Amino acid sequence: MAGTAALILATTGIFALYGSLTMFDTMLSCAVLVGVIALIALDQGADRKAVLLLGAALGFGVFAKGPVILVHLMPLALTRPLWSAGLTRLGYGSWLLRIAAAVGVALVIVAVWLGPALILGGDAYRNDVLWRQSAGRMVNAFDHARPAWFFVAALPVLLWPWAWRGPALKMLSPGRIVASWQTRLLAIWFVATVALFSLISGKQIHYMLPALPAAALLLS
Repeated sequence: MAGTAALILATTGIFALYGSLTMFDTMLSCAVLVGVIALIALDQGADRKAVLLLGAALGFGVFAKGPVILVHLMPLALTRPLWSAGLTRLGYGSWLLRIAAAVGVALVIVAVWLGPALILGGDAYRNDVLWRQSAGRMVNAFDHARPAWFFVAALPVLLWPWAWRGPALKMLSPGRIVASWQTRLLAIWFVATVALFSLISGKQIHYMLPALPAAALLLS
């Protein structure tokens, strides 16, 4: 299944196109994958190493494309009771404390660069980094502003050619998706990404690149 998922991802049209380009979204996809691995490891009992790995993934994601990494990973982090493998007795409160610790690790990593950059960059640079290129894109994009339904309408393009097959779509029935913790995790990862990015003002089809591994694993 793992090999099949890798082949599906590599031959999905959008990934094949954008994965070979020098763009932020490819680096962000790497950070998201590391973050998902860290969340699974944390759920299954790994503690300190998983927290550090998640913090590193969040920090690297911020370096790649700003705080948008939180849109990709926080839905999974906050919905752990819906997808947990149930291998440990870690309570939800303790889980959230570990997520907060990982965010703290990420803040330390980012501060090493962001602090000096903001001090030395000047007012215009601070405005671009802290508002225009992050929050400004989410609330009222200065470019790439598109309607809320854009990503839903783009799903056939995003998942071409594999999701165009009848047998593949049949395997994505709700009954099959809720049958295991793995498929629930993948469904939350993909659906939450599409839903949250639909609420963000700025939209480009390659913003969905970090969610394509979830779709590839589901289709496999």
